[in-house]
Amino acid sequence: MERPAGRLAMTVEFDWRSWRHDPVTGTVHGITGLAAAATVAGLPGVPDSPELVVAGGFTVAGVAVLRAKPPHGTWPVAIYRATMALSGSVWFAAVTSSGWSVTAAWTLAAGAAAAGGLAKPVRWWGRRAEAARAETARLHAERVADEMEQEQLLGLAEQWEERIERVCSIRVETQEITYWQFPGPNGEDRTTGYTLQVVLPTTGVTVNRLRDHQDGLATAARLPLGCGVEILPGLDRGIALVDVSTYDALQDSITLPPATSPRSIADDLDIGIRRNGAPAQIKLLHEAGALVGETGSGKSNELLVVLARYLECKDTLPLVIDHNGAALALPWLALWAEGQISKPPILWASDNDDESLLMCQWLIEAIATRKRVYHQANRRRNDDKIKPTPQVPHLLLIVDEFASLPPRVQDAIIQISNRGRAAAVRTLVCGLRGTADSLPTVLTKQARTKIAMQCADDEELRYYFAKSAGKLSAQDAPHPGYGFLAVDKDPAIVFKGYRMLPTTIEEVALRTDAWRPDLDQATAEMPDGWQEVYEGRWERSRHLVAAAVGSDDPGPTAAVGGPPASPSAGSGAGSSGQGGASRGYARPTTPRPPLPEDSGDGSGGGGFAGIGDRMAEAVERLRDAMNEAPAPRDGGGDDDAEFERIVAGLPVLPDLIALILAAFGERPRMHTEDLARQIGARPETLGQLLSKLDVRPMPNAFAVAPAGPRRRGYRRADVEAAASRIRRGEAVPAEVAAWRPELPPELPPAAG
Repeated sequence: MERPAGRLAMTVEFDWRSWRHDPVTGTVHGITGLAAAATVAGLPGVPDSPELVVAGGFTVAGVAVLRAKPPHGTWPVAIYRATMALSGSVWFAAVTSSGWSVTAAWTLAAGAAAAGGLAKPVRWWGRRAEAARAETARLHAERVADEMEQEQLLGLAEQWEERIERVCSIRVETQEITYWQFPGPNGEDRTTGYTLQVVLPTTGVTVNRLRDHQDGLATAARLPLGCGVEILPGLDRGIALVDVSTYDALQDSITLPPATSPRSIADDLDIGIRRNGAPAQIKLLHEAGALVGETGSGKSNELLVVLARYLECKDTLPLVIDHNGAALALPWLALWAEGQISKPPILWASDNDDESLLMCQWLIEAIATRKRVYHQANRRRNDDKIKPTPQVPHLLLIVDEFASLPPRVQDAIIQISNRGRAAAVRTLVCGLRGTADSLPTVLTKQARTKIAMQCADDEELRYYFAKSAGKLSAQDAPHPGYGFLAVDKDPAIVFKGYRMLPTTIEEVALRTDAWRPDLDQATAEMPDGWQEVYEGRWERSRHLVAAAVGSDDPGPTAAVGGPPASPSAGSGAGSSGQGGASRGYARPTTPRPPLPEDSGDGSGGGGFAGIGDRMAEAVERLRDAMNEAPAPRDGGGDDDAEFERIVAGLPVLPDLIALILAAFGERPRMHTEDLARQIGARPETLGQLLSKLDVRPMPNAFAVAPAGPRRRGYRRADVEAAASRIRRGEAVPAEVAAWRPELPPELPPAAG
């Protein structure tokens, strides 16, 4: 039959299984049913058979016991239900045979009260018994699972013990096996491998000997491509950790996860993931760092990752030297140049020789100032190093393409690395290769955190990482973004850096603006002109601010501490200068002690022209007295600076150092015999005098020309460091001060 139009059909379903009695309703329903049944049984014509009633009660009791007993129920409930069924059937049989009476009614009421009163305790007892049974079942299941897992682990341990003995000829004993659980790109945990803790034999076998067979163990275990075996030291020398990767987590591309709260430079900061999915962490507190990588290896991306992690620290301020168009600093300056954040993420950025030298000289002065100003604070803490805080932040100088910098800037960076540890001033230097022609050995030796991105030369890796290299193979980092990481002389590990995107840079810059520290007052307000140098850094580099927002017009910047004015506002005063007019910044100059004021009456030499004439004459007299060769290649600017120091009463360089620096020219190192011949000294005399200035020859012989002889000699940076110490007031040994050329010098003529 068709349903009438316009009528709404509705179906109501009721789940009778959801109807549950409580102690009151259950008792009421029970006595009501018994009373009704007894009343019907007493009607005329209804046959009475107490025997059948009792038999039915026993049947109901048996069914109740079967349904309520374990494992479907509990014994307390089964006994309670059986008792209620038997009691009810006996009462019903008695009423059926003798009829209703007051005694029957009181008996029914008493039974109902007893049943209702016992219902709740029996239910509680039953739930406890059910919970105990479930717990017993759970423990049993866990025990069975543990036994199965232990059996599997025992089999896995036996396999590896046999494999290590077969491949390495070393008998080990497995103590523990731990599986790795790390989140993947979607955030869900996954098993990526396991670690075996093995005990080495007492025959003198070392972890390094076991490490020599990492590749062989991985091959013998038939691990998938991209997975491998890494041997690490354990709690003591007799324990080794065998890390076995079963899933190559490096195949995942993971964007850098920005920090949600302030970090500290004292923390372990993650810059990528290891092969097993664990975070790859670095630490630069009181330590220097080095990062190398060929073109296209992902070095620039990894450098941005490291910079992002240190920008997230509430107690760190980075400075950047990048002569490759300042590509490292520009993405971080964009939001500040656009006025979206209150202060620049980069404290100071440089892309040219003059500004880089000025920045390094400012840092060298900051090191001395900090050590002096915060000496008492360190003393109260019973420490010899400054503890970085938001009030006194750590200064991290990041240098890209170190080999492309001029020698004077390189030497200044080496000085910062050598002297800045106690002052919380450290360096992170970068190069295209891990060899000495890209990064000096003095920097790589001091670096406690070393990173090498994709590299094609195994020998170069081992040279760069030195004792922490182990058995590195360039094949372990086959793609851009892969690399090797060694921290604090631990064995180098394979890792993959986080991916850095422009949106990630903006997110980090915006999020960290609230907790980024300010420079401490003692460093920002250094005397002798250094405060003006610091405060004028963005005025000199306004072309970088313009480039950050995509403008070709480097307009004037605002006061330091706030966002600059719009780059399109005009070129501004001071946009031209020596060597910088075409680039839109004034050539920076190093602060110098002021010259005595000229009286203007002719007694002082006739104004500025007279000062210039007297400077030129004094320089000539100084050259004659020193028996110097012709002026250096830069046209005599160094001589003029030395004359200014004489006029100001400051220390000047002795003849020996001045002649050595002139002989070096732009060369980074020279053989001892060549250097001695060009300054007119005997090699043995030169060595004795330089040793008094704490200048030592290089430990290994080297060749100046590709096919030239290999001999020992000196680095220009070491001599320049001694010259800087003398200029700062260090006493000159009498033998050095009194030295004059013993032989005719053979200095090469000045260029041009």
